[in-house]
Amino acid sequence: MHKTISIFGILLIACMLSVSCTSKYGAKKMVANYYPQCYQPISQLRADENTGTTSAVIGAAAGAVVGAAVGAVSTRSVQGAVAGAAAGAAAGGLGGLVVGKAQKKAQDDAMLRQYAMKLDEDTSQMTRETAAAKVSLKCYTEQFNELKAQYTSGAMNKIDYIKHFDEIRAGLTELSTMLDESTLAIAEKETQYRQAFTASYTTVAAMSPRKKKAAMKKAQKKFIAQQQTAAPALTQQPSPAPATPAPINNAEITDKILVMESTKEDMGGVKVALQDMMAKYNAEYEQEVGPAPI
Repeated sequence: MHKTISIFGILLIACMLSVSCTSKYGAKKMVANYYPQCYQPISQLRADENTGTTSAVIGAAAGAVVGAAVGAVSTRSVQGAVAGAAAGAAAGGLGGLVVGKAQKKAQDDAMLRQYAMKLDEDTSQMTRETAAAKVSLKCYTEQFNELKAQYTSGAMNKIDYIKHFDEIRAGLTELSTMLDESTLAIAEKETQYRQAFTASYTTVAAMSPRKKKAAMKKAQKKFIAQQQTAAPALTQQPSPAPATPAPINNAEITDKILVMESTKEDMGGVKVALQDMMAKYNAEYEQEVGPAPI
């Protein structure tokens, strides 16, 4: 019986861990040798993205062990142990997910405060991805300007200049991929909302550009305020599911749509700035060294 439970537990944990193998920010393609401080916002996003999943896995594993023990004692059978493990894993996983979401929220808030100081601007209405991208882009811009000055003055040789430039280019390329993946995820979610809540999309589409911009700003502020007041405590247990689903609030759905559009707009602005920088860097590299690598 113990062997069966052990195998079940291993398979369960392996299955749950497999969900977090693929990064939502795209594959990591570079090693930061010269400018780790510029790549740090991206690497930190990668490190923190699976906080909720990890907590759920730990909770499920613990729940499975306890559930298996209870099931085995109460039924004195392998089947009872397996059933108890499954029930314990489900309850533990849900509890771990609640804790994980709270931890992720705390991490994002802390990083946004740091990014606000680095950017010297308000980041409270930005997503962490947008703020991280702006910090990384600012850092690479400063480092490229310094790199160019060192090479032009003769303080750096051509070989080292190329190596440093290649890392900056690779970092900006990965940053661009991260923005693309994040924007795509929002667009997919927006499509789901569009299909499910046609009336709310009709309301948004009917807005004038000026009214829509004001509404997006208001919805974003409201969303941030709700996030700050509704975040669960790290030790909070999951609440029981309501017996009946809550009625659809079209005003709330409209606000969520506006928040998604505002986020896409912000990310689009950073992406344009990034593309402009890459074009400038490539032109200056070509002037100093030759054609930039593709």
